[in-house]
Amino acid sequence: MKMSLSTFLLRLFLGAFFVIIGLYGVLPNVDESIFSVYDVTSIEIIFGLIQLGCGMFLLASCFMRLSERVTRSASLIVLIFWLIQTFLNQFVFGINYSNGLRFDPNFAAWLLYLSVHLLIGAAIYKVNSSVRD
Repeated sequence: MKMSLSTFLLRLFLGAFFVIIGLYGVLPNVDESIFSVYDVTSIEIIFGLIQLGCGMFLLASCFMRLSERVTRSASLIVLIFWLIQTFLNQFVFGINYSNGLRFDPNFAAWLLYLSVHLLIGAAIYKVNSSVRD
């Protein structure tokens, strides 16, 4: 089935996004800002490689016909890893639990970062669900 223009653009932009933050994750001394996995270098490299692979897959799916099973499985893996990264960034490293709840850097910024992560997660979900359309 032919992909709609909005789905094509969403895949294209998500793919480019994941390639860029994946490269930032593997390159030393490059700060990804809100998309970095705190300051744990080994986790950052692992997630960077996964994001790079996800981005290349999303870009490839824009221009090559891939089987529905492969596309759905890969999109689900992308979504799962994005949700894991969101959980780590926002709830493990983004909140200081030692003296009550202290949000890093502050509650408004934490909420904004969470909403950005969730928006990207929703876009990944849309790309995954569009495979069936």
